[in-house]
Amino acid sequence: MMKAKNVIEKAKMTALCAVPAIMACPLVAHAAEGDTTSLADQAGQVLTTAIGDMTTSISNSIMSMLPVAVPLIAIGLVVTVGVKVFKRIANLA
Repeated sequence: MMKAKNVIEKAKMTALCAVPAIMACPLVAHAAEGDTTSLADQAGQVLTTAIGDMTTSISNSIMSMLPVAVPLIAIGLVVTVGVKVFKRIANLA
């Protein structure tokens, strides 16, 4: 039976091996279409598109969480400040 540490190390190695292969797939598809652009240009375009998509996805996720997160944070602050004020008043009495 493998220890948890060995399982984690094996998963890391698998991920490290899989990521370059996955990133190369769009490059192979572009090269097969007969593009005359260089491989570096294609890699730049693919990475630029991927980073742009990630940025859009992250900003959409943050914007969808804000209406829920802001009131919860505000409630937490109000409770924290309220408890501190109550403790000060209770110590004075």
